[in-house]
Amino acid sequence: MSTFITHRLAVAIAAGLTLPSTVSMAAPLVEEIVVSASPHQRSAEQIAGNVSALSGQALAAANRTSLGATLAGEVGISNSSFGPAAGQPVVRGQSGKRLAILSNSMASSDVAAQSADHAIAFDTLLLDRIEIIRGPATLRYGPGAIGGVINLIDNRIHAEPLDQLEGAVDLRYADNGDLASAATRVDVGDGRHALHFDGSHSRNNDLEIPGRANSDDLDQPRGILVNSANQTSAVGVGYTFHQDSVLWGVSANTLNQRYGVPGEHLHLVGHDEHDEHDEHDEHDEHDEHDEHDEHDERTEITLRRSTVNGRWRYDHDGAVWQQFSSDLQYSEYQHTEWGVGEQQRINEARFEVEQFNWRSEALYQTQQNHKGALGWQFDHKQSSVTAEQPLTPDSTTKAAGLFWLGEWQRNHLRLELGSRLDWQQISASERPERRDNALYNASGALIYNSAGSGWSAPIVALRLDRSERAPTVEELYSDGYHAATSAVEQGLATLNSEQAWNGELNARWRWPTAQQRPIQFEATLYRNQFDRFTYLSSLVDSSGWQRYSSDSDACSTALSDFDDSAEQFAAAPLCYQYHQQAAIFQGFEVELRLPIASHHQIGLQADRVRSKLDDGYAVPRVPADSAVLSWQSNYHHWQWQAAVERVKAQHRVGRAETSSKGYTTLSLAINYQWQQFNFGLAVDNLTDTEIRNAASVIRGQAPEAGRTVMLSLRYTIE
Repeated sequence: MSTFITHRLAVAIAAGLTLPSTVSMAAPLVEEIVVSASPHQRSAEQIAGNVSALSGQALAAANRTSLGATLAGEVGISNSSFGPAAGQPVVRGQSGKRLAILSNSMASSDVAAQSADHAIAFDTLLLDRIEIIRGPATLRYGPGAIGGVINLIDNRIHAEPLDQLEGAVDLRYADNGDLASAATRVDVGDGRHALHFDGSHSRNNDLEIPGRANSDDLDQPRGILVNSANQTSAVGVGYTFHQDSVLWGVSANTLNQRYGVPGEHLHLVGHDEHDEHDEHDEHDEHDEHDEHDEHDERTEITLRRSTVNGRWRYDHDGAVWQQFSSDLQYSEYQHTEWGVGEQQRINEARFEVEQFNWRSEALYQTQQNHKGALGWQFDHKQSSVTAEQPLTPDSTTKAAGLFWLGEWQRNHLRLELGSRLDWQQISASERPERRDNALYNASGALIYNSAGSGWSAPIVALRLDRSERAPTVEELYSDGYHAATSAVEQGLATLNSEQAWNGELNARWRWPTAQQRPIQFEATLYRNQFDRFTYLSSLVDSSGWQRYSSDSDACSTALSDFDDSAEQFAAAPLCYQYHQQAAIFQGFEVELRLPIASHHQIGLQADRVRSKLDDGYAVPRVPADSAVLSWQSNYHHWQWQAAVERVKAQHRVGRAETSSKGYTTLSLAINYQWQQFNFGLAVDNLTDTEIRNAASVIRGQAPEAGRTVMLSLRYTIE
């Protein structure tokens, strides 16, 4: 993906829906894409590792209410959808803790990595750029990012002087879920001072789907994904000062979100557990609650994230040291999970996170063919959970790291090396011991580039990494019922750091043609081999899978712990515990752009990831093989697009998981550009196909959206 940007089908696609298809649209050739992956401001094709970026019209086309859905059109990336609001990226089968989600190169402060039903607290409508980074450059941002780094850049603090007025207004509507969204941003500067303002609001009702959410439950309504409504609002401001070689800036932003969590049966167990407690403490309220139909109960999440950022940079341009920079971020995050009935609203759990991040970096060049970067990073995070039976204890996590990146150029060869040393300490309430981990990560890459400006020769890169990640609070100390997995989860305090070796071979070609665009091709092979892969697995004994008994407050397979009732045993939640064992992930990614006439282009992309644990089972929730064939035509101010996506069935599933069926979708779009206005009409999932996402925890209870007709209007000032 480094030589060109892939993104989803419609420039006009509405931002608010978690739409099913990973449709790709061919983009005009972009010669230079400067990305934050390189401390030396290299273009994407000059960077080791697989790097891609979404910005401008491509980002506008891809926008969704969740980050996972926004990036799902990128090759090798899927969406772990938990309804339209909570979707996290899955990169080459890796997600959550193995994927670093950054805000302006600083760590995010939400709790999305703890659970699939927790939304990533960003509004992609307000982002200036999204960058997906793999390779040595990931060492700049933290340890253990085996899946890579996703950097969300909002441009509230301007990296370069601004001496004009810039802005945009974005309006969208979709018939599915009656989605409506509006976003605006304004930037104004005089070359020295720059001001920024942005704001957005979006909402959608329950999504329309083909058939029933759970095809095995005939009592469910047809054609609707119950409890999938979502509402998000955000506002941000920024100020930047430039003078000679100095930059300093400050920004602040706040996001509020309220969304439903689909999959009713996931919450009934949790409510039953909650109501048992009420029977002892608040009997009257419990009796009133029992009068209601349990199927009217649902779970809703409200969250608020507030962040203040500061940045300082000095361009020294000396004989050795070239630049010094420092970034600060302070964030507060609150997240409440509600049990909602017809006549009451119960606060089931409240998550709070307070986080401070500090990152500094210095760039140097000792000779003409050698340059590098040195830096350090400090993070302090306090987390608390308030609930009757909190899944994790209150905790404080401190982390500090030192990193170095260096590169050497000789003729057509460039060597890139990186090294990072980290220390992490976790202190948890009611746990006398502290967990201290020392981590070492290293990366190396060799790039051969003999191509000229026409790219008639390939660019080949070979990369090898050693990654190490410390266990998190939930992996160590979880102990309770978790609605997202419909299970009782138990941590393992004796977990060691997770280690992996990662290899990648990437080749890119570009052939000039008589058409306006060249032929472009990119292929990647990769393999991740874990020594101690940390994962959540069902507890099994000689009699089968263990389930949680509320009577004995323990996991068991004995019917005597369930009143000798097979039905009660079958209805009880499964028991899961974190384990470690060796694991392998391997796969490929392929992209092709082929112009067939001056105004037409055919695109093809395909990806596959295979996983295997040491015990022979597959890793849970690994995406299925997928391929997209697209066609694009441009004539004057018009653009037409069509794409067919095929996703294979996924039978390589984890223990206690069910297979997912394959599917084929068709999407169409028309786009018209008139001066500064962009009008769009798109139809996604034209055939109204039922889509069960293999990477989703609740694929059996919550399919993706059905046919969706979308309208958009975008006005830009440049």
